[in-house]
Amino acid sequence: MWEQGGGAAADKPPINQQQQQIIQQQQQQVKQQRQRRQQQLQQIKEQQQTKQQQQQQTKQQQQQQIKQQQQQQIKQQQQQQIKQQQQQQQQIKQQQQQKQQQMKEKRKAEQQKNKRAS
Repeated sequence: MWEQGGGAAADKPPINQQQQQIIQQQQQQVKQQRQRRQQQLQQIKEQQQTKQQQQQQTKQQQQQQIKQQQQQQIKQQQQQQIKQQQQQQQQIKQQQQQKQQQMKEKRKAEQQKNKRAS
């Protein structure tokens, strides 16, 4: 830099013009830093939102799994009930068959008794 007031003064802008330029540049830098900070805050905000959405989705998936498990349990219970009903019907059938068998044998015995008596 030249001494103040020395040499080719026309080549360099006057002092206060230089100072103004420096001040403007500094203000510009401050502005840019502020913008950068805002962008970073915005990004952090968006990341947090994304995180919350993911947590929400995870929660919903867990709830769906629980629902599906409950439905499967209900299905299994229904199948067990059907099985039990079938077993009961089978038992009733067997009891009826035994009763019929007993009645047959009773009649047979009575017939033989009557035959002997006559």
